Amino acid sequence: MKKIPIVIAVLFVLMAFTTTALAVNPATQHGQATGGGSIISRCDLTKLAKFSFTAADTKGVIKGNVEYKDPPCNIVLKGDVTGFLCTPSNEVELTGPATVNGQSGYMYVFLIENNGAPGKNDFVSMEIFNSSGASVYDNEGFLLNGNLKVVCPTS
Repeated sequence: MKKIPIVIAVLFVLMAFTTTALAVNPATQHGQATGGGSIISRCDLTKLAKFSFTAADTKGVIKGNVEYKDPPCNIVLKGDVTGFLCTPSNEVELTGPATVNGQSGYMYVFLIENNGAPGKNDFVSMEIFNSSGASVYDNEGFLLNGNLKVVCPTS
């Protein structure tokens, strides 16, 4: 299983909190990603964490949202997508501001790997940071149900 490099994640969070969210991000590649499903909860291995997302980078304009719920951990995240990094290997990293349990001031990094269709060997990773840049939650795993769709450029 892949883990988001903490140095990169913290750097992103620090940059995101010191700048305003821009609709245009020249560092991203064009593409789109949609999906939903569930993985094992971090706090109770007999329960599920569920998510859904839609995101696109069209000519540098990034739009989308992410919802992620892990009830045993008391996590309900609703986030806007302001960062979109898409690779030709069908991996997408979504980032942006979020509310957690209705409170603002959080950022997230959501990694999506589309490794087969439909939902076969797909992998996701969610990490949530508070306004100080400290990680307050992380979970990752292979999809137990659902499907991810990723369309990234090949060149």
